Amino acid sequence: MLGKAAAERFQDSESQVEFRFYSGLYKGKSEETLRAWAEDPKNYAFKKPIKFYNVNQVIEPVSLLAESSKYVDDPSLVAIKAYKTAMKLAEKSDTKSKSVELAAELWGDVALKFPVGTRVKSIKDELAGLVVGYSNQKTSYPYVTVLDERTGFARPRAASTLKII
Repeated sequence: MLGKAAAERFQDSESQVEFRFYSGLYKGKSEETLRAWAEDPKNYAFKKPIKFYNVNQVIEPVSLLAESSKYVDDPSLVAIKAYKTAMKLAEKSDTKSKSVELAAELWGDVALKFPVGTRVKSIKDELAGLVVGYSNQKTSYPYVTVLDERTGFARPRAASTLKII
């Protein structure tokens, strides 16, 4: 029904419509389970598997666009650039230092309270911007990576010092 409505809306045939599942990052075998579900014939849409994309598959082509772009005022491209920078810094940090494991429920609480894309402000230093990720900064409690709207740089802040604006 949804596929037929989409085909009619965009004046395409039903064979041109495809269903996609976009996901975040997963630990363990969760992604494999979801991919298997999308490829299971009983879940096909228009007799075709549902296409599954994780965050890295989406970010990679967009990040290539962000690298070649001269426009810095596009929030999507800025967010992608910040994400890529944060990932590079995280990789360097992981190879240089011992990481501290945090409880999954603590990470989950922070991610629920400050989802990626939420606009936040630090109550300690007035830094404001969008949430672009999370880290532990070698401590036993989570930090939120905030894309500073004044400078365009990603800055970690303790989750306990942030408020949503």
